[in-house]
Parts: sequence; C-alpha cells; structure tokens
Amino acid sequence: MDVGTTVILVALVNVALALALLIQARLNVRPPGMRLWAAGQSLIAAGLIISAFRGTSLTGKIAIPVWQTTTITGFVLLYVGILRFFGRRERWAPLITLMAALTLWSCFFTFVVFLVPPRGAAIYACAAALMIACARAVHRFADPAVRASAGFLRSVFAALAAIYLLLAFVQGARWDSPQGMFANSPIYTTAYVATVCGTVLWVVGLISMVNERLQARISAQAETMTRIFETSPDCAIISRLADGVIINVNEGFTRLTGYRREEAVGRSSLEMGLWAVPAERKRLLAQLRPTGVSENVPVVLRRKDGSTLECVLSASALTLEGTPHVISLTRDVTEQRALEARLTHDAETDALTGVANRRHFLSQAEREITRAARARRELCVAVIDIDGFKQINDVSGHAAGDAALVHFADVAQRCTRDVDTLGRLGGDEFGLLLPNTGTEEAYTVVERIRQDLLAEPVPQLELDTPLVITISAGVADFRASAESLRDAIAHADSALYEAKAHGRNRTIVARVAANG
Repeated sequence: MDVGTTVILVALVNVALALALLIQARLNVRPPGMRLWAAGQSLIAAGLIISAFRGTSLTGKIAIPVWQTTTITGFVLLYVGILRFFGRRERWAPLITLMAALTLWSCFFTFVVFLVPPRGAAIYACAAALMIACARAVHRFADPAVRASAGFLRSVFAALAAIYLLLAFVQGARWDSPQGMFANSPIYTTAYVATVCGTVLWVVGLISMVNERLQARISAQAETMTRIFETSPDCAIISRLADGVIINVNEGFTRLTGYRREEAVGRSSLEMGLWAVPAERKRLLAQLRPTGVSENVPVVLRRKDGSTLECVLSASALTLEGTPHVISLTRDVTEQRALEARLTHDAETDALTGVANRRHFLSQAEREITRAARARRELCVAVIDIDGFKQINDVSGHAAGDAALVHFADVAQRCTRDVDTLGRLGGDEFGLLLPNTGTEEAYTVVERIRQDLLAEPVPQLELDTPLVITISAGVADFRASAESLRDAIAHADSALYEAKAHGRNRTIVARVAANG
C-alpha cells in the first residue's frame, strides 16, 4: 500500500472516530471536553486529507503548512478536552506559541528552503510533546472513578509519544534529503500506522473513561437514593403498579404500620389491609396516572394491631426492569390533625361553657344566612339572657355564677339539634341559631329550654337554697331577601328587652313584617 492510500485510510478512520465521539456525547450527559475531542479528531482527519495534496507545485506547497498546523491543532484540542474533562483550565499561551512556531517552521522549510526532514522532525516532535502532555494530565488529574481507563489512556499516550520521538529523531537525521517526503518509506508507514492505531486506542480509552465516570455517578446516585430510602423517617414503599404487590419497604414502614419487612414484601397493600378505606388506593392511582406524581393525598391507614392513622401520602411512578412501579412516602399526621383540631376548637369555643364563642357564632350565622338565602329556607335567631345574673354573682359568688352559665349551656344543648348553634355572645348573653326553623318552632325550642331550667336547679352547688335560674329570650325570623345578620340579632334583642320589660322569665317573638 502506497503512502497516499495509507493517508486516505487513516483520515477515514479518524472521521469515523470523530463521529463515534459525537454519538457518545449525544448518548451521555455531554461531559465537558467531549466535543473538543471530537473537534480534535476531525482536525486530525482534515489534516491527513490535506496532506494528500502536498507537492512541489504552489498549491502542493501551501498544503504542507496547512496540513501540519491543522493536524497539530487537532492534538491540541485533544489535550484541552482532557483538561476540561477533569475540570481543569488550559493555558492557551504556550499552546498557541507551539502552533505558531510549527507553522513558521513549516513555511520556512517549504517556501524558503525546501527540506522535508526538518519539517517532518518538527511535526513529530510537537505530536510527541502533546502526547506527553496528555499522558501527564491523565496521570495527575484522573479521579478514582476512572482509574482503569485512565491507566489505559496513559499507556497509549506514552507509547505514541515514544514512537513520535523516535520518528522525529530518524527524520531529523535525514536532513539532506529534500525529496524523501514524497517517497514510500518505513518512516511514513510507521507514522501513519502508529497514528491510526493510536487514535483508535485513545478514542476507545476516552469513551471508556466517560462511561466509567457515568457508571460511577449512577452507582453513587443509586447508593444515595438507597440510603435516603432506608433512612427516611417517613414510611417508604415500592410496589408494583398493576397489583400493589410490595417490592421493598424501609424502617419507617415498620415504625408506621407495625409490620416487619419480611411480612410485607411479596404481599399487596390490599391483602395486608393497610388501606382502612380501600377506595382511597383507587383514588390515588387515578391521580397518579395523568402526570406520574401525586402529592399530599390524605389517607387513613390501618396498622397491624388494627388501629388507624391519619396520614398524608405522596407517590411517584417509576419503571423498574421494564415494569411500572410506584414509590410512595407516607407520613403520620394523626397527632398533627389532633393538635389542629384542638387549636381550632380552642379558637372557636368559649372556655367556660364549651359552646361557640362570639366570633365563631357570628361566623357560623353568616354561613347559615348565605345557605338560607340561596335555598330560600327559614332561619331563626334567638338572643337569651340569664335573669338576675349579677345578683347571683353578688349573693352566691362567682363560682355559682359560673356554674349557672355552664348549667344553662348544658340544658340548652340538650334541647337543641346538632344542626343548631349555641354561642356565648358575652357575659350572661347567649345566641341560638336555628336553621330550617320557623318562628313557632323556634319559640317552642326556647320555651323548652326555659321550662327545663325551671325544673332543674343548678347542680353541684353547696348552697342553703337550691339555685334555680330563669331566662328571658327574644326570637326573630330572618328574611333572606330583606335582612342582614345584624338586623336579625337587633330584632331578637328588641324582643328580649320586651320580655324583660314584661317581668322576665319568658320568651317573646319579634314582630317583624316579612319582606319580599
């Protein structure tokens, strides 16, 4: 095979290697430096193709320095790409100086003095220097994750450096041979064979190094995810999407459910009875299918001992070995919900009597008024005072006054429905909200409260005379089309004062003309 054919073959191999590097960069996460390797490989191929046009004509002579500069630039980009891959920055000044010096040297021995040996010795020396630089960079900066491929690359670069140094020495020794460049010789054959073998080997090494780092990163991520999964304080479960069979659980699962790992793996959550409401799993899967993610879904789980827990569950779809799975994280919020309920209760409840406080009563009344207005249903409001409450405090003491308030609240709640709302508006004044109730029914309810109070003295009071309390009350019918809550309470208040004016211990219905 002559030199020209060898040159074309080596160029085509380098084109193929450049394409291999580009494809690898596409398949991976585009590690730094890989595009520079592909560009360098392409320039080496371009330089070799240009070298096929060298000759003694003007065009052939121009091709000589262009070939050498292009080829060495390819080696430079290979070196820079290796530095970038390891997170290092190159120093461009000596590299540019090297390329400029080679170009000037090649031009001098082409256009001024036409000598092949000094040109050949120079390019081989530059290639050897860059191979040594590549081997040194791999040796100094390679991380443990790519130790195997880095050792292989270092050997390839060192071997190529030795071959190029030998070629530089042999070529330089033929200083007086002006036409040797165009003749077939062992020097050029060795150079091209070394180049094609070296480029193939270093591309294999570079791709192996990228894959090693990628594999190490995947392994590290998998180890991290496993550690997070195992040590998460939340209950973590991996199960098959199709049938809910559990593949893996963490320690948080045992703490939450009471089941050991070996009791859970291989069984479905439905089979174990983990879902207190099995329909909640169907609802979760319905939320999961469109996007693959479902967050903070409230669920009730059943423990091994049969007790239930209020939880929030977040789940994500994932594929393991080609099979759809679900990974879920579940957090017990039973105590949190209980605390929230206590705080809500404390914020809405009168501390002494246990009925709604003024703020909650008025808020509930506004909601009921809105419902009544929308459905055009009846709604009544009653305002109730304990008669002579100040005298009870003054004569029998504040403890008796408190007991009287509690007794009234107990009797009133006993006489009303769950849908009714009793609230302490302040002092001894109470409000009673009666949805879906007309004035006659409302009057009957309040009268029943009044009569039961007359029949039952305030309990647990050590007094000489049993304490019996009476009430005065006013009832008003809310008309959604004409009144506000303030108006309804004002009408009930007016009826209350009328009851007091007529001797107390009675209930009066406000006389308000219905509008609309």
